[in-house]
Amino acid sequence: MVVKTFYQNVGGRRGKSDVIQFTQDDGNLMLVACLVFHWSDPGGHKPDTWSFAAITDELLPVIQEPGRPADRVVEA
Repeated sequence: MVVKTFYQNVGGRRGKSDVIQFTQDDGNLMLVACLVFHWSDPGGHKPDTWSFAAITDELLPVIQEPGRPADRVVEA
């Protein structure tokens, strides 16, 4: 997937979330590796299911602090 920016929500102090934005300094687009999976019920009774995940690398040290949950959002 080609993206301009992506965001990471991290648990902040006093229960508030902090949002960190990642963008290339030179303004270039970034390539994000992804996995896509499609499942169909062989019996045809359940609706199809699509799954998608962006593959990310290690968290930044400030985000790795204990007790700070982290979620990433990629904006294409």
